[in-house]
Amino acid sequence: MQQNLLSHLARLLTDRAIAACLSVALLYSSPSSADIYRVIDANGNISFTDQPPVNLDQRSGKFSSESITVDEKSKNTSLAPEAIDDNHPEWLREAQKKRQADEQQQKANRPTKNEIKAWKQSLLAARQQLSQAKKALEQGVIASEGDFVGRAGGGGRPSEQYFEKLRALEQNVTDAEKHLAAIKRTKPSSRQ
Repeated sequence: MQQNLLSHLARLLTDRAIAACLSVALLYSSPSSADIYRVIDANGNISFTDQPPVNLDQRSGKFSSESITVDEKSKNTSLAPEAIDDNHPEWLREAQKKRQADEQQQKANRPTKNEIKAWKQSLLAARQQLSQAKKALEQGVIASEGDFVGRAGGGGRPSEQYFEKLRALEQNVTDAEKHLAAIKRTKPSSRQ
């Protein structure tokens, strides 16, 4: 029984040791530590490979390559406008022109600093108006002389003038809230 247990334990340890060695070997042999090469042939076709090609002159109709490490994959690898010449296909030149036009359009659609500043000032003023309207309503709820009318049996009730004053103050708060919401909707972003 003890010998059976020992042989089972030895086999288990051996299996784990082999698995650990394989894991380490796979980790160090993974393609993430290799270079990736971008190859452009004479027809402008782009391909990627892990084999370093022979660097020949692109203008002679042969191919050339640029080495890109795996860590640089996340960088923008599109060509700069000056890098696009007659050796590249028409679709690539058109795509680059379209991208430039889109970037210029986006830049033209951005609001100016003055527009943003003016909007922020309007927003601040609308918030202050709302705050003042709410304070006026709080003060208006407090009854003052003339806001109540006496009853024949004693006591008093709010006068019609008091109710009109409250309605006007509540309407001021509602108008200020609507104005603030309208200002928020006009926040300058990209112009359409």
